Formats: sequence, structure tokens, C-alpha cells
Amino acid sequence: MDAAQQFEGMLLQEMLKPMRSSEDSWLGEEKDLDAAAGTLSSFGTEAVATAIAKRGGLGIARKVMQQVGIEALQHSQKSTSQH
Repeated sequence: MDAAQQFEGMLLQEMLKPMRSSEDSWLGEEKDLDAAAGTLSSFGTEAVATAIAKRGGLGIARKVMQQVGIEALQHSQKSTSQH
């Protein structure tokens, strides 16, 4: 489940990145902020994405876990029927 939530967190992070870019474009001349501010902003985006994913997010992690469960059941049924 943790891996599925991490996967969803990464997807959400990618979805949130354009929001951060548009925020930078509002700054105009001040766009050349130091590297620390950019890094801090990146960590903030990552933290928000992770928090959203751990609280259910878009449901991607849940769907991944359902699919893994279905495939595991199918695999176990094939193994049982072959013996």
C-alpha cells in the first residue's frame, strides 16, 4: 500500500508542478530567486502531494492495490489448478 501511495504522490507532484511554474511567472523580474527558494518550493510541492495521496488522493493508490489483489488471486488460482 505504501508503494502505491508513493506512486500516487509522485503523480500528484507532477500535476502540481505547473501551479508552481505559474506562480513563478507572476514574479516577473524577481523570477531569479536563489536556489534555496526553488528547492524549498519543490519540497513543499512534494509534501503537499504526499499528504494528499496518503489521505486518499485521487484514488489511484486504491485502484493499484485492487488490481494487484486481482492479479494475485488469478495467479494463485492458476497455480492451484496446475497442481
